[in-house]
Amino acid sequence: MKKISFVILFVATQLLLLVLQLHKHADRVRLVYAKQKKESQRAQLVERREHALQKMHELTGRTEIKRYAQEQLKLEPIQLRQIKRVVRNDKNNA
Repeated sequence: MKKISFVILFVATQLLLLVLQLHKHADRVRLVYAKQKKESQRAQLVERREHALQKMHELTGRTEIKRYAQEQLKLEPIQLRQIKRVVRNDKNNA
């Protein structure tokens, strides 16, 4: 009787350890998959950030600003001699 109960206890313990080992392996696989997914998302975000920075530098260039002002805002270039000096009269304000 003792021998049979010991064998049953031993087999049950081995089955429990096997189930726990399988559970641990499944958790590791799930975590590795999640890590790969996060790394992929991070790489995409880094690529989008680099693209946005490149676009920003492109748009802040002098020629791009000049083209936008002339085409979109319909502004015309002016010469320095066309600018008039505005004199502020501080005596009337006091």
